[in-house]
Amino acid sequence: MWDLEKLLKESLVERYKSPVFYAGFENNVCVGGFILIDKDEKYWPNNLNDDAFYFHKFVVSPRYSRKGYSGVMLEWVKEYGKEKGKDFIRLDYEKRRTYLRNMYLKHGFIDVNEMTTNEGHLLILAECELG
Repeated sequence: MWDLEKLLKESLVERYKSPVFYAGFENNVCVGGFILIDKDEKYWPNNLNDDAFYFHKFVVSPRYSRKGYSGVMLEWVKEYGKEKGKDFIRLDYEKRRTYLRNMYLKHGFIDVNEMTTNEGHLLILAECELG
């Protein structure tokens, strides 16, 4: 889905300024990961004063797909956000990836906007209110 060069730590730090990296483990084996950032000026410029985590670069190893790890990690992010006093978890995904939409909806996210990237990809912006 992504250009592997853009997933290098240096590239992610350059793009997101100060991302925090997280990994999900099962029996000492990394099954996936993601990053969280406090502001997302590119996709959420009208929400810069909100108290939110922005969830990006979510990945689960194909070896561990369809085993519930995505949901476990999403629920952990929501609980972690509450613990840190956040009001929202926000993310984006490509509209054509209906399996992502279904997963996010199942975990309490709602679609709030859509946009087209400079590369021509139609993105859905979604959020989960933590209140």
